[in-house]
Amino acid sequence: MKNFTRIFGIAAFTLLVVWACKKEEAEIGTPYDKTAGMAGTWEVTAVALIDEQSVLKDEVNLSKYYLDTAMKISFSAAEMAYEVSEGSGVNFFGESGLWMFDDPTYPAYLYLINTSDTARDTITMEMGTTVNEYINNLDLKFPRTCGDAVVSSYRFSFTRK
Repeated sequence: MKNFTRIFGIAAFTLLVVWACKKEEAEIGTPYDKTAGMAGTWEVTAVALIDEQSVLKDEVNLSKYYLDTAMKISFSAAEMAYEVSEGSGVNFFGESGLWMFDDPTYPAYLYLINTSDTARDTITMEMGTTVNEYINNLDLKFPRTCGDAVVSSYRFSFTRK
């Protein structure tokens, strides 16, 4: 009888532990709207040139050339348009145009369609950070190619204004 009581007690305790460790399921919620997160004015805070051919991805800090008069980019979510307020440094973005993500839910690339010239050039920027209404930093990487190979990239860091 003692063995039965001991085995029953161990079995009851094991069942209690297994039942108590049951996995709880919670809802994550809806993802943030990335288009609304992109809306607003962004100011350049840092620029770096990255050697993509280097094993160590060597970088040269170009911020001093861009921060004398900081460039600003304004994105409109309603019209999906952008406008650049030029500052010091080279403007790779054009003066104005349209913008879009490769995937609105999980963007990896930002496309800037320059409409300020007669020819519509599309600039592809790699998203370095995720954007939403609560994140105030944005990193965009602009690759420079030679043939099919990416030889260098400019990384632009922006802060929401």
